[in-house]
Amino acid sequence: MIPELSISSVITTSVCPARFFLVQKTPISETPRYTVAKQISYHLGMNMDKEEIWEEISLIQGPNSQEAREFFEDCIRICHNNSEWRRCCDSDVKVNSAKFHIHGVVDKLFDNKPVFSIIRPSKAPPSGIYTSDRLRIAAYTACLQEMLGMDIDGGGVEYIPSGITRFCRVEPLDKR
Repeated sequence: MIPELSISSVITTSVCPARFFLVQKTPISETPRYTVAKQISYHLGMNMDKEEIWEEISLIQGPNSQEAREFFEDCIRICHNNSEWRRCCDSDVKVNSAKFHIHGVVDKLFDNKPVFSIIRPSKAPPSGIYTSDRLRIAAYTACLQEMLGMDIDGGGVEYIPSGITRFCRVEPLDKR
């Protein structure tokens, strides 16, 4: 029987197989930057109460550094200027594929296309998306297609520090 792998494990292995092996023995906690990006993202597409979001971040992370607060302030300022954010219908959705023996958690689901997006705490590249994000989108697309029984051509990548979402169409190269 083939063991199921988390999508994050697949991404880690694609970058550095040795790191995957070493990480298995060490519990990984969410970074403050990722918590900031996720909490801001959950409020996009609606009125954002900055202090309420910061309280949520503090509840999750505990006392935060000045660096985390500055990152938060920058992200809020940048994201607030984009009026095209969509409200999700569900978040942190567990997905899996029996066919590919993978599982993960999709950050956001939407009622219309693109039907999902992932949240990234890094700035967007000058064009396109990062290779590791292409792999994430391909894996989540495979899981969602199997679970929902519908064709999904790709997903969005929300680069919160840049205040933008980029669509990633899954190409044959990504499937390989």
